[in-house]
Amino acid sequence: MILKKIYVLRGVPGCGKSTFIRHHHLEPYTISTDNLRLLYGNLKYIYDEKQGKTRQVIPQEYNEQTFNLLYSLIDNKMQRGETIFVDATHLYPNAFEAYREYVEKYHYEMICIDFTKEINLNELLKRNLTRVDFRWVDPEVIKKIYKFAKSHPRLPRWVHQVTPNQFANTLYIGETDLSTYRSIAIIGEEANFKGTLKPHEFYISYNHDFARKHHHSKDVIFINRDLSTCRDHNAYTVFPFIFKGKHYLATSRTLRDEFIGYIKDIHGRNFYNFGLANLTDFMQEFPVNASRVKQISLNNFKQSSINRLA
Repeated sequence: MILKKIYVLRGVPGCGKSTFIRHHHLEPYTISTDNLRLLYGNLKYIYDEKQGKTRQVIPQEYNEQTFNLLYSLIDNKMQRGETIFVDATHLYPNAFEAYREYVEKYHYEMICIDFTKEINLNELLKRNLTRVDFRWVDPEVIKKIYKFAKSHPRLPRWVHQVTPNQFANTLYIGETDLSTYRSIAIIGEEANFKGTLKPHEFYISYNHDFARKHHHSKDVIFINRDLSTCRDHNAYTVFPFIFKGKHYLATSRTLRDEFIGYIKDIHGRNFYNFGLANLTDFMQEFPVNASRVKQISLNNFKQSSINRLA
């Protein structure tokens, strides 16, 4: 379960990427390469020979500075585990390669929201005629990149490709079913665990030394209390699970019910809409209120103890 995600939108100009961002209220999470270009230079006039008129367009001569700034912003946001959306075309072969360094460094999942099959060329050209002037693109450029996108539909294997209609489901985090275990041990931050791991027991640890010692075990996870451990192999910021028919959330701090929000139930398994929350949001301590889900956190059991669910 990867909580940290970077979404990149892929599609020909005019296919609806920016409209999609607005429709889903994603502007606060989005970096637009067009907006970054406008930080380096204002709109400029060109002459459209086919229409016989002048137009204002976004300057394209600052591409190098634009993408250097983009990667700097991505690096900065990933350091804090924030969800990121990038609004750009992402159509050419090397479009994803520059992201790979950051995805691997910060253990992110990259999701491509692909618009290339959503609209045909004639409709794209028709929309281009009625776009806000500075969003207008030379029709020959649209034809060229549309043809390229159709002839290169496959993305790198490490990129998770979804359609716009599938996007909403990617924001949900599903429970891990731990019902095959006999018991679950909750290791406090200051607890002293003696002995060896039991073969039919799962371990949720707030003790970093214990988790680090057993980081190769699939039966041990660690709950982050700050960003310093977020890149650990077995570290989770929030861990929803079901055990013997009961639903639980393990986090560093107890979550308020309005933070948990809408819970989707699919065949008895809970899915939580945590996709846009920052990692640090789960680590803040707020006044506790009534919760629909049983929670395990630093502030609801003695940290020198080892508790068990059985």
